[in-house]
Order: sequence, then structure tokens, then C-alpha cells
Amino acid sequence: MANHQTFTAVIALALVAAGNPLLANANGKLSMSVMALAKQCAPNVAPETVGYLVSHESRNNPFAVHVNGVPWSKQPKTETFEDAKGVVEKLAREGASFDTGYGQIWSGNLAALGVSAVDMLEPCKNLAALDRILSDCYRAAVVTNQDGQAALRNALSCYNTGNQRDGYTNGYVGKVLAVAQANNTMKVPALRVDGVESEGGQVGSSVGQENALPAENARLGRSDGFDDSTPDGFANSTQDGFEVMARQHDGAPNEGLSHPAKTIRGNVQQEEINTDMDSEVGRKEMASTL
Repeated sequence: MANHQTFTAVIALALVAAGNPLLANANGKLSMSVMALAKQCAPNVAPETVGYLVSHESRNNPFAVHVNGVPWSKQPKTETFEDAKGVVEKLAREGASFDTGYGQIWSGNLAALGVSAVDMLEPCKNLAALDRILSDCYRAAVVTNQDGQAALRNALSCYNTGNQRDGYTNGYVGKVLAVAQANNTMKVPALRVDGVESEGGQVGSSVGQENALPAENARLGRSDGFDDSTPDGFANSTQDGFEVMARQHDGAPNEGLSHPAKTIRGNVQQEEINTDMDSEVGRKEMASTL
């Protein structure tokens, strides 16, 4: 349920970032400042997991407000604390369903969390609420799945929809994983040739070995490995693990945060806009506290 807007000029974006330090990282990338804050405010969740979740939910915007069931064109554009404060206070008075802040905490969970909508505009309090909800979901998930990563994915589904299943079918879990994959940098390993260590402690070949090439490989103009146009692993469009796991967890029970009487809000992402704002009416319901 990200909330972001397009600025018409680069200088406008620069001024917003400069005037609001918390908005400096308002984008879909992993935020180092969010992860640093998570260590203090969400100690029960790995900082990277908090970072991925916040990146997807709010685009790292602590003032993001999303009104469920409202088209993107009519969503509030909140750039400052005061903007967002006025919006959430009005929504709360009207009894609207909405999500607030870094972790897009659902208004239906505020009473159980013992916080107000305005509280959720404070970064540390918002991440603390995220911690409570996701931790409760994870505890329920490990009961039915002892594999930590699989349980975490089920917990993400629970965070979004209130149960361990629907976050797969609406694409939420896959989108959070996509954020993790996009922020995962792969380092090319050192080349090892005949077990000879090269300079800098790397393994390579000796000068003599480099010159001892087969005659057919030593011809001038011979294509090297980079000229061979063969598809690599990234060219294969395969189904990700979440789609497979969705079918494997159809029978998963409701979790501690779920509310079986609620209807799922579903994914609010519209075709006409490229945003990952997911919303579900039954989202992140708290039934227990840590």
C-alpha cells in the first residue's frame, strides 16, 4: 500500500527531501535508515525483513496514508507529518478503513495495538507495531511449518491478509520477495585455474599455465566465452516459489492475527498505475498481543 507521487521537476523532489529528512529515502529501494531504526524499534524482526516490507508497503515514506477502497487518483497526497495528521484524524472520525506510515498499519488493528492513527506517523512507533503484528503471524506460522523461510513467507501473507494463504494468491508475498531480490547484489567469485593462487590471495594460474593454451585456442581472432550467445539463467522465466507454495498451503489454518469473519481487501494495484499498493479489508488483524 505504497503512497507516492510524481514530481514535475527535479528541484521539487530535492526540496521535499531536504525539507523532510524522513522522505529522503521515499522510494522502492531498501532504506539503510529504516533498517537502522528497525534494530531499535522492531528488535524481534530481522532489519532486512523490515526494510523489504517497508519498501514495498510505503516506499519508505513515513507519512504514507492509503484509504482502502478508494481509487488511486483520489488517494491523499501526504508529504509532511502535518498533512498526514490531518488526513488520518479525519479518516478516524469518519470510521474509514485506512493504512498508515512505514508499515501501512491498518486502522482496524489500532485498538488492539493500543495506539492511535497519529501515533503510526511516528517512525519508531510504526515499526514497533509492524514488529508486533509480524511476530504474532510468525509464531502462528512456525506451528504448521518448521522451515524458517517458508514460515516467514506465510507470516508475510498473514501480515497482509490476516491468514497464511491469501497473501500468495493476491501476489503480496511475491512482491515483497521481488523487493528482496532487487536489493540482493551478487558478487562474481574469483576465477580458479589449476588451484594456483593469484595476487591478492585470489586463486588463479601461473604465467606458464596461461601460455600453455591448446593450439586451437591460441589462434588469433578466436571467439572467447563471452561471444557465445547462449541463454543464461536470467533468461528463463520460471514460476517463483510463492506460486508453488500458494498451492501447498491451501489448508493452512487462520493465524493469531487473522479474523475469519473479515473479507479480504485484495490487491488494490490498478492496471492504469504502476504501484504496489496492496489493500485487503481483512488485513493484519490482531487477535493477540506479544
